[in-house]
Amino acid sequence: MVEAAGKAGRPMVVVEDHYGGPYSLGFNGRVETAGWKAVGLATSRIQDVADVVRCFRVLRKPGATADDFLAAAKDVYHKNIARPVDFIFRADQVHVNDIGQCVQKLRESKTLLVGRDPKAAGPAIKEEFGVQVIPIELAELHQAYLKADPAEAAKWADRWIAGAEKVVEPKRDDVVKSGAMHLAMQELMKKHQARAISINCLGGFYGGQLQAYPCLGFVELNNDGFVGACEGDLSSTVTMLAMGYLTDRPGFISDPVIDTATNQIIYAHCVAPTKVFGPKGHRILTISVAIRRIATGGRPLVDALEYLTTTLKFVPGRREVVLHQAISVANVDEDKACRSKLACYVKGDIDKLFSGWQHGWHRVTYYGDLKEPVKELCQTLKIKVVEEA
Repeated sequence: MVEAAGKAGRPMVVVEDHYGGPYSLGFNGRVETAGWKAVGLATSRIQDVADVVRCFRVLRKPGATADDFLAAAKDVYHKNIARPVDFIFRADQVHVNDIGQCVQKLRESKTLLVGRDPKAAGPAIKEEFGVQVIPIELAELHQAYLKADPAEAAKWADRWIAGAEKVVEPKRDDVVKSGAMHLAMQELMKKHQARAISINCLGGFYGGQLQAYPCLGFVELNNDGFVGACEGDLSSTVTMLAMGYLTDRPGFISDPVIDTATNQIIYAHCVAPTKVFGPKGHRILTISVAIRRIATGGRPLVDALEYLTTTLKFVPGRREVVLHQAISVANVDEDKACRSKLACYVKGDIDKLFSGWQHGWHRVTYYGDLKEPVKELCQTLKIKVVEEA
């Protein structure tokens, strides 16, 4: 309906249901290019919606056009965006490794892609980063899962349960299955000498080809300096590989949500590392992972708030990386969508970030001011840096 109304030139306001999907990301930029008479909103404040919707009153005036509505709606939309303010954040000394060594490690790396065809992304990643992508069938992962040592799987389960604040929803057997999946991933990575693994987890689980999610195993891999990336996303996988070599820190892959009412971006997903400052760094006090497997209520990520973060994604095939920065301010306790949600205050222009969003939903967030190290790495790899905000 939105597509039909837009092409027909109808005056239109599109309002995002927070955590309901990525449709509004980049909407305003796309409709401006297409010439639609539409404005998109992503706000937690219903008054913002009411204010823009009232712009339909413009059309009651004699001779008023859809362009008159659009001008009024855009004006109200921009006035209601939260104004940026100076935000003090904690000092965070990031160790940056030698760029040449990072590039060499990338050229020696392999990543497993389970249950998905790499298509054009595979050759592009090989050409631009030197990383070899090895496609694996879901059946191979499932067989490794069936062969996993039950006693070792139980040990992982007990370790995770003991480390959680409390177990909210799963039974112990569910966590043991996650332990077996972790062992299966380790086995395949060892077999293929891979540094990273990304799995079409949702397709495999809902299709009956996997009996457990890989999420808890991904947490362990990312904490230990390897890469476990969600949903068979090769762009995020190579991002996590490159940044891991550059900083020795794990990334948080997410489906971001924008809130113009608070000048915040909420990074939401089902796998968050618990050592965001690297394998030797201190742990975050709350563990919140694994698609409702082990969770903790709403206690804040005390050890990881008020830090500058750098969020980015390499785009293989275009020789680009998109990048923005924000300050961590809250752990959002909300049942909708992904389990883990880190709210951050956008450093820059949130409308530019929201309206100009491109290259898919996922982004990867890192703790630290990494803009200059990323630029230096990209200069070596001949990759263009696009600042989103």
